Amino acid sequence: MGKVQDLRRIIKYNKSLEDVLQQYEVPYVRMYHGTTRPIEAQIGRGRPALLVTCIPAQDSVVKLIIQPVGMFKLTSIQDVPEILLKQKLHQFFKEIV
Repeated sequence: MGKVQDLRRIIKYNKSLEDVLQQYEVPYVRMYHGTTRPIEAQIGRGRPALLVTCIPAQDSVVKLIIQPVGMFKLTSIQDVPEILLKQKLHQFFKEIV
């Protein structure tokens, strides 16, 4: 895929992530770091923030990377079908919040 199409997919995935974060009332910050565009979610006091990155992989597959800030060994990397991305994000944030 071309760079423009990948960027469009990233923007679409981040919009889905932002919708889920707003639904659970989790404050977040958009970060622009190269081409990955992670979103930092502030879960709560005394808990580490999470960097959530959605990277387009193959057709209709998303590489979902969830990493607590400063804890690189606890990084979760999952290949999620594009149509199940929002459901997976809901499931993850429902457990945490």
